Amino acid sequence: MPTRNTGTIKQIIEALSDHAPPDALERLETHFKDSLIVVAGSTQTMARHAEHQKFRNLREQYAEDVSADVRDVTPEARSSLSWV
Repeated sequence: MPTRNTGTIKQIIEALSDHAPPDALERLETHFKDSLIVVAGSTQTMARHAEHQKFRNLREQYAEDVSADVRDVTPEARSSLSWV
């Protein structure tokens, strides 16, 4: 019976070609029955996602820093800042 890992396990077995034993799929399905095998993507895809996350984190940090700076501004000065 196919499991959530069957597709990924079949890819692994195909990569091993002639070196995989005949019962490889069954053994691996049993071994990983309580696991989820995830193919996250190519190294290029993962690098792109990491770069995107880095910029997102920098943007959030910048917003927090600006917000902290604005809190330090006096109410009189703040009223003159239309974007606050």
